[in-house]
Amino acid sequence: MLTSRSWKAQAIVCGKVKSKSRRNATIAVVTEVIQRIHALKNLEVEISWGGQGAKKKFKVVRSSNPTDLVFQSVCEGKPMNDQNILRRHLRPAALKLKIDPKKANWRSLRRSRATWLVRAGVDIKTAQGLMRHSRPGPLLDIYAQTVPEAQKQAVAQTMAMAMKLQVAN
Repeated sequence: MLTSRSWKAQAIVCGKVKSKSRRNATIAVVTEVIQRIHALKNLEVEISWGGQGAKKKFKVVRSSNPTDLVFQSVCEGKPMNDQNILRRHLRPAALKLKIDPKKANWRSLRRSRATWLVRAGVDIKTAQGLMRHSRPGPLLDIYAQTVPEAQKQAVAQTMAMAMKLQVAN
C-alpha cells in the first residue's frame, strides 16, 4: 500500500513504494479529492477509549503540514494499516453492495481501475503511468479485464465497418 506524504494543487506526492525508481512519484488527482482531504481537517470522530464506556474525540486529520501523511491513523497520526482499511471499510462496503467480501481486496481495486481506464479510452501510456507500472504489459495482461458490454460494442463496430466496406464495393 502506498503511504501518501503530502498534497499539492493537483496531485498527491507519495513515498514508501515497492520500486526504488518510482519513489516520491506524483499521483494526479482531481481538485475535488484535494478539497475533500482539506475538509477532513475539521472533522472529528468519537472513539471508545479505555473502559466503562469512556469516549475520546480525535481529529480525522491530526496534522496537515505539506510533509505529513494524507491518510493517517486517527489515534496516532501514523500510516494506516492496509489490512485494517480492508477490514473496517472496504469489506463492510462490499457487504452493503452484496459483493462477496473475500473478493474485496487491493488487487480487485487495481483491476477495476485498470479496466475503467481502458474502457474510458485512456491511452495505454497514460494508463500505465497512472497505474505506476514500468511497462504496459502488466496493465493489459494482469489488471485490465474484459467487459461483456465492450465486447458487444466491438462486434457491432466491426460489423458496421464491414457493412460500409461491402456497400462501397
